[in-house]
Amino acid sequence: MKLIADGGSTKTSWSIFNGQVLQKTFETEGYNPFYVKEEHIIESLITRFGADFNFQEVSSVFFYGAGCEGDKDYILKNALAAVFPNATSEVRSDLIGAAKALIGDGSGMVSILGTGMNTCVMDNGVLIQQIDGLGFYLGDEGSGGYLGRKLLKKYARRGLSKEISEKFQTTYGLLPSQILKNFYDHPLQNKYAASFTTFLYDNLHDEQIMGIVNDGFNDFFKNVITEYKNHDRYELNCVGSIAFVFQDILKNVALIHNISLGKILKSPMDGLSFYHFPKTN
Repeated sequence: MKLIADGGSTKTSWSIFNGQVLQKTFETEGYNPFYVKEEHIIESLITRFGADFNFQEVSSVFFYGAGCEGDKDYILKNALAAVFPNATSEVRSDLIGAAKALIGDGSGMVSILGTGMNTCVMDNGVLIQQIDGLGFYLGDEGSGGYLGRKLLKKYARRGLSKEISEKFQTTYGLLPSQILKNFYDHPLQNKYAASFTTFLYDNLHDEQIMGIVNDGFNDFFKNVITEYKNHDRYELNCVGSIAFVFQDILKNVALIHNISLGKILKSPMDGLSFYHFPKTN
């Protein structure tokens, strides 16, 4: 039995394979080692997989997760070794997982565009360049958090048209004067901001809303993608809800910056399943 996991900070998607056959998919909580301890991961995995699951039968675990890099990946490795004692475990970052899902062991630019943003350049399956996404407060251009923050700023400063402002207030029950407190009181401000991208998508017919999305993607290409050495030699491949939902706008902005888009996936799991078990597709 073999497992593939695609882990974020809030949830982890799992696929269980018997041989080359997909047996089951399900979700657990997220296990970002920057935020959770080894003991918690062990307890959570045992609980979520359930008493009926045969942990001894797992021979391989491929875990791609947020925070699984640098000096933190040992936390996941130790937890997986404790839960699946007979398995060999491979723990790599979510960005490497995105790359494997999108281009396998090929070459190209890769980006995660979801709640947050991350990018790299791969050459024959090896990461050769990476510009730090800098997180929600300093970077994350083009991400859901970034786009949502731009919307909240315009609304709070009463910069939206009367029609859109009233629609926002009706949708969320928030006055402009309440945005500041709600934002800074929220424990996960990036996810709070990203939650408003639904409003952006539902109102793309409005010129101001379209401008917010365009500006966010413009910043992504101008500040990040075009800063890569020889960026014009590669296609840009993207995974994540923002890239998938707003892909038409993303493609248009990419053309302005002379960037060709390749594959766009909403989630990396299908691509990861094919990468590890190609006979299943």
